[in-house]
Parts: sequence; structure tokens; C-alpha cells
Amino acid sequence: MFQSLPVNAFHFKVDFIFPLPSKSLDARFESIEGIGKSIVSNKKTGTQEVQNSVTNSSAVELEKGQLTLKRGLIPGSFLIDWFEMNITLKKRIPIPIVVSALDANHSPIYSWFFYNAYPIKWETGGFNAMSGKYITETIVIQYDWYKQVNMQSGMFSAVANAALGAANYVADAGSKVAQKGVSAVKSGVDSAAGAVGDILD
Repeated sequence: MFQSLPVNAFHFKVDFIFPLPSKSLDARFESIEGIGKSIVSNKKTGTQEVQNSVTNSSAVELEKGQLTLKRGLIPGSFLIDWFEMNITLKKRIPIPIVVSALDANHSPIYSWFFYNAYPIKWETGGFNAMSGKYITETIVIQYDWYKQVNMQSGMFSAVANAALGAANYVADAGSKVAQKGVSAVKSGVDSAAGAVGDILD
């Protein structure tokens, strides 16, 4: 059964699929921006390429997006370790990320699967003794592409279960490589990203 009302924007979660045991969830965020795609076009204005005063254009590529996530500062978050590994190793360590809009039963309505996602900026909010607000942090994540999926579609129910299975596979695989260093972890991430991609294609 399909939902007839617009999907709300206040009930959601974010899953960072790390190939390490107990490191898959970092779900609570205040806001998320940057889900979108845009086509970069090359405009042609030659006399033989313009008809009826309409400028023709040809698609060149699909512009990559950036996720901007904001939340209260959480001590001990593995996301910080992930960001530090990208800086220290001077190498991208991409992972799959899933953003889900939830219904009243905390079940996904729509999910956005992001591939080859890695952090490019981390900013901690300032301090103010006159304010009762908590410390915030803003995380900017680059991604190569994403797929938006209706999780309540009957035809997708089996795929949704398979995607969940893929996430569990990531955690299981991670438990086997966790002691083998960052290179092995990255290999597990690449394999997991491919598994999720195969499921959704």
C-alpha cells in the first residue's frame, strides 16, 4: 500500500556501513542537506546547431553531490576515527551510506543509497557561555552517485531484505578483517559497496 501524503522530513536515520563489528550505526542527526543530481551541459550556439532561436545543449556528465550532515557533538563517535584515517593516510576510504525517511513505526518509507562516500570537511561549532545550546558538528561528505528507493513498494520488499542482508554481510566480513589493518578494512568496504550495488541494479 502506497502512502498518499507527502513524506515527513523530521523522522529519519543515517547508517554508515563500516566493515567493523558494532560500527554500523551513527544514525542521529539534526539535519541533512545535499541529496540531489544535476546534469552539466555543453551549450552549442553555432549557426547550424541552433534552430528557431532555441539553444541546443548536450549532456556532458552528471555532477557529483555532497551531503552536509549536522548534529550535536557525540563523544567517541567512530565517524571521527574514519575522518582521521582519511587525513592520516592521505587516501580516500569510501563506504556505503544509507539515509532513510521513517514512518510512525520507525520503518523506512524511502531510502537513499550513497556509493563511494567519504568525508571532505569536518567543522565543530563555537562555544558561547550565554547560550544553553549544545555543541554542534557539521560533516560534509562527497559521494559518487546514489539511488533513491521506495521501500514500501511491494516489488521492492525482497530487495529491501536483501539490502539489509548485505549490511549484515558487511559487519560479518568486518569482524574477520578488523585486526588486519586499514588496508584490509578498505578492501572489505569496496566489496560491500559492490554487493549493495549489485542488489539495487
